[in-house]
Amino acid sequence: MNSDPYLYRSNPTYFPLGFQSNTSSDAGYNEIADNNTGYIVSGANYLTQPGDLRISKYSISDISNSLGNGATSYTYNESQKNCNLNIVTRSAASNGYKLIKDDYNQNNTTVSTALSNQFGSTKYDYKTTLGLAKYADSRENLHKLFSGASNIYGLHFMDSQISTSNKIMIPYAKVNRNEFENYELPEDCVDFNLKRKGYINFFAGTYFNNNKTFFSLHEIQRDSTGTQITAIFEISKIYNNSGLNSKDYPYIYLYSNGNYSIPVTESSDAKLGSLAFDMEWVTSPTVVDDALYYYEIPACAGEYALGSVKNKDGAYLMYLDIGASTNSTDVTTVTERITTITDSFEFVIGIDFVTSMPKIKNENEENEFEAITGHESALVVVPSTATGTLNYTMSVNQTDEKQNTLTLSAGTDSSFSGALASTYSSLNTTIVDNVNSTSIIPNPIEHHEVILDKITSYEYNAATSVMVVGVSRRLTVDGVKGQWTDDDADVREGVEATYTSEVSLTNVGDIIFEFEYSAPSTANITVETFYHPETSQYFFTITSDVDITIHITKLVTTYNYVDDGGNERSVTYSFYINSEDTTVSQGDYINIKAPSQG
Repeated sequence: MNSDPYLYRSNPTYFPLGFQSNTSSDAGYNEIADNNTGYIVSGANYLTQPGDLRISKYSISDISNSLGNGATSYTYNESQKNCNLNIVTRSAASNGYKLIKDDYNQNNTTVSTALSNQFGSTKYDYKTTLGLAKYADSRENLHKLFSGASNIYGLHFMDSQISTSNKIMIPYAKVNRNEFENYELPEDCVDFNLKRKGYINFFAGTYFNNNKTFFSLHEIQRDSTGTQITAIFEISKIYNNSGLNSKDYPYIYLYSNGNYSIPVTESSDAKLGSLAFDMEWVTSPTVVDDALYYYEIPACAGEYALGSVKNKDGAYLMYLDIGASTNSTDVTTVTERITTITDSFEFVIGIDFVTSMPKIKNENEENEFEAITGHESALVVVPSTATGTLNYTMSVNQTDEKQNTLTLSAGTDSSFSGALASTYSSLNTTIVDNVNSTSIIPNPIEHHEVILDKITSYEYNAATSVMVVGVSRRLTVDGVKGQWTDDDADVREGVEATYTSEVSLTNVGDIIFEFEYSAPSTANITVETFYHPETSQYFFTITSDVDITIHITKLVTTYNYVDDGGNERSVTYSFYINSEDTTVSQGDYINIKAPSQG
């Protein structure tokens, strides 16, 4: 009989970082939020204690060394700016581990013996001395969590290793609105995506027995489908990029294998600048038990995994923020849809209709006859089995000269018999089949529909007057949805809270319509667009859940281009907003009313 302990391994457990709100419990995959950025992934691979990633509840007194000598609860006197919580950090500007001075504890002079013996009792300003960009908002959120709380909650990683040999495949995933099947994820980690340059900032408590680390950080690379992981690189150090391509790559990573994330040579555009962060401060920190730590890790846009460290058990993450904003922001999202429908028809060139009666006298007092030429008419298909006489009558509506009517009727003997069809009619021509008492709708030989969905997010920071504009686009061609793609973020400094929406032609990408408006950060503005290629008309439907006034700042009514045959062409556009009867012009102000309630 074999008495050796056996290895217990459970099925991996995973769940998304973001869920939809107000969805039923049986909504299945629809519960995943469109803006979900990743997944938490765990499993069990232990002889005696299952769980590579754990979530636990402890008493708040378990961070006693940060609460002060003998303290067992979190206290704060707002009038005196005296909070008993002391937090440890390390940053590129701190020159070692330091205690943080903030708006809550600035008048607190009490520091536990354990902290003072290791780090001293002096506290340093979080912004001016320690250079912590996201600390103020994070500390405010932590205060809300701790106020009146008797328990604290945390997530931590047990001894394991993130690698390409330790991954799972899930049947369905949704990440940043894109949907995937058979999607690979690394185990024992929090897998997440940053859409642009940002920070990973967190509070962690060192109250787990023999905790020696917080977590490791890895960059994830995937194949062209976005489903398969091709490489995982552990990040050791993060440097500022002082080279020419610093806008695209603000940071350069030194991996644990000794390679850099982008080429760093004398001839390359990337130049190794100052140290921005050393991951050793997180993977091998100076640990005082039962204390609270805070870190900010700068990162480029991309996919990352933070999680287990080989041969070490991690401390408890109590607060984790993965994002790009360094201060509290107002966020407004504008959703737009541009639908372009293209129908191809068969048409016999050269069939014209001319009315027998003059329309008007021209300036030379000569009769003008109403002519309906070429593609302004229609094509009717008469089957070979038809019998009898068929009359064609083409008329023009004198009150609306753009509207033609082609009427089909039996001859004087009323003997015509046969099913009539059409392969073409112009948009301003109606076919009336009096023989069969119906109207004829032409059938195109080809039909294509292209939908451009566009989501523009405006993150506005009133304190710094900085607006970050992000744009995501997706093309759907004949019902086949493409993946969402993100433009580079547009950072605008010294601006007011005014938001601009742009609608672009799908075939050339030029901006033809642009408007701006001011609205509360909670407003939902929707723009739907339909383009009629036959008449070159754009129809815009703009809705808002609050009353707004839009100002049309750009309107291109004429577009010049060269067709496939090398011929110069010109298209004149007309624009309609929320009405088929009213055209708009550049410079117009239009009031958009919110739907009435009740």
